Amino acid sequence: MHTDHPVFQPNVAQLQEEAVRLPRSTIRRLYAFALIAGLGLGIVIFGFLRVVAPFPATSTTHLLLLALFIGLLIGLTMCIVVKLTLRQAAYDLYNHLDDVSGEIAAPPSASPFGDEMVYLRDIVEQVIAAIPRPDAFPRLAQDLLVAGDLKAALIVTATHLNKHMPLQGALLLLLDKERNLLYAASACGQIVFDPELTLDAEHSAIGRALAEQRPLVYTNGAAYDSKLIDASSTLETLYCLPLAAASGPIGVLGLAYNYGATRLNEEQREFARGASDLLTLAVQRYIFRQQVQRERLIADSFERLAALMDADITVNLALERVVRLAGQMTECDHATLMLLDTDQQVHRRISLQGGQMIPLSLVAPTILRNGLAGWVMRERRSDLILDTERDTRWLPLPGQPPMRSALVAPLLHGDAVLGVLTLADPRPSHFSRRSLALMNAVAACAALIIARREERAVVDEHLLMVRHAFAARLTPDMLRDLLADQPTVSRLITPHSWEAVALTVELSGLDRINGSLPDEQRLEAIYTPFQEAALAAVLQHQGCIERSAESSLLAFFSFPLGQHDAESRAIRAARAIQQALRRLRVQWRTSTGYDVHFSIGIARGRIIGGIVPVGAAYQCPMFGDAIEQARLLQRLARPGEILLDANAISSLHHDSSLRLELLGPLPVAEGRRGGQIYRLQST
Repeated sequence: MHTDHPVFQPNVAQLQEEAVRLPRSTIRRLYAFALIAGLGLGIVIFGFLRVVAPFPATSTTHLLLLALFIGLLIGLTMCIVVKLTLRQAAYDLYNHLDDVSGEIAAPPSASPFGDEMVYLRDIVEQVIAAIPRPDAFPRLAQDLLVAGDLKAALIVTATHLNKHMPLQGALLLLLDKERNLLYAASACGQIVFDPELTLDAEHSAIGRALAEQRPLVYTNGAAYDSKLIDASSTLETLYCLPLAAASGPIGVLGLAYNYGATRLNEEQREFARGASDLLTLAVQRYIFRQQVQRERLIADSFERLAALMDADITVNLALERVVRLAGQMTECDHATLMLLDTDQQVHRRISLQGGQMIPLSLVAPTILRNGLAGWVMRERRSDLILDTERDTRWLPLPGQPPMRSALVAPLLHGDAVLGVLTLADPRPSHFSRRSLALMNAVAACAALIIARREERAVVDEHLLMVRHAFAARLTPDMLRDLLADQPTVSRLITPHSWEAVALTVELSGLDRINGSLPDEQRLEAIYTPFQEAALAAVLQHQGCIERSAESSLLAFFSFPLGQHDAESRAIRAARAIQQALRRLRVQWRTSTGYDVHFSIGIARGRIIGGIVPVGAAYQCPMFGDAIEQARLLQRLARPGEILLDANAISSLHHDSSLRLELLGPLPVAEGRRGGQIYRLQST
């Protein structure tokens, strides 16, 4: 139980602090006046008898004593009359106040030794004090403006009310509209409250005052809730005033006093209602400020979640921040994120409790089989538990504090459940439907973070494969463009069909010199210059080297990156190779004494291939009609010629710089397409 420090000091005597002071007369003074008056009357009687009927001197003393005795009897009689008169006046005043405005004080004492004058004076002073001054509301409003929080606002209100009514304490209950619950926000005086205590706004007694929008008086502690009032206190009455704003009800103000000692009259109740209206404005301002701060916190949290999606940090660190943000958004200190593997088994757990958690291997099987997390995985939807004691899906863990409310949300990515986010709190009904909606969004962000990290890992692996497979086959600029083209990278990972232009070139006549020249001389004089010239021509025209053997080369255009002028690039590359090899042919004849020929074939068609691992490296083998067609044309070509098929020139008819010679149809064989053959003539 938690008790606010009683800055507000309830004291009935405070009612007289600012009241008009009446004369401090008592009944003893009246008794003295009555006795003196009686004795004086006795002396008057003695003097009258002396004048009317003179007595002997010897009887004068006796006559004076007799007169004084008679005067004393008359004075005592007058005291009795005064006592009875004041007693009747006190009862008449008490009954009159009870009829017109309710009791404001206890009835007169039945003891014969009571002082009715003091009683009458106290009643009059209390009545005067109970009537609010004209400046009461302005002073209260001014003090509420400088109140820093709800506790200060409640104490200010109770202090002002206590000047005009005998309060013993005050309680402020606020309405949680999302959960339809009343919770104790602050208290002062002799009221004790539990910060964990909540009351149903519809079915509790105090909630009825809010639902009916009218003040209600409860004179039995059990009627509202005995937990709100200290059991050792003499308080018996709670006067509940609803707090309502334009947007609807926001709470209840409870004023506690001792019903056996006093009742509130109509003026006091009206003053209490006016004070509650001013308190409503202060509470509404506080609620708006809290809402703004809460919404700002939620907005900042989602901005941080968005930043985590592309942050250059590990997935573990990103998810730890997600769990921390989830706890902050729901004001919860117990949040756990369990991640699942492909077999739907928990392989990792991230929690705000850190090392205080029970080992995962001990709790995961039970939770997934019978617990709330397992239910979420099977149902693939989130849920909210207002009270775990009424839900069998919640499994309390040994060594952990008891939790009374819980919220769970699955991390869904497509049809897969990547994990389960669980939040719990020791208080029942802590989470609301809005909390559930927020955590669904947080879970979606967490799932996206995990999926992006996995996709990034896959993408990084794919980029590594493509880099290894094409680093030696493309220029650096082409390789950079290829790695930046994610769709093309994804297509290269698995076998795909591509439309490309194949160019093949091969040396001929080498069989005559294989036995005449050493291998080192053939490599230095023939193969190396051939490879350098062919590779330079292909790469210069943005081609891709497929295979480069000692005496042959195969290249593609429009693969792996598409090119709208692939045929023109292939023809320009073929001409560059043709010119370079013509010069090399003269050098070879001079240096070796042998004539080395070459021929080139160009064809357009489909090729099929993809990246495959070969040992510790990656390769991209290709095959298809375009390759076979280009090789056939290269073998049919005469030394130094460039042959093309009809598909390779279909988009080049508008190019007047090309001189093509139709040679005839290509022979058709099994598994091979036909078509016209063209020779590219030298310019």
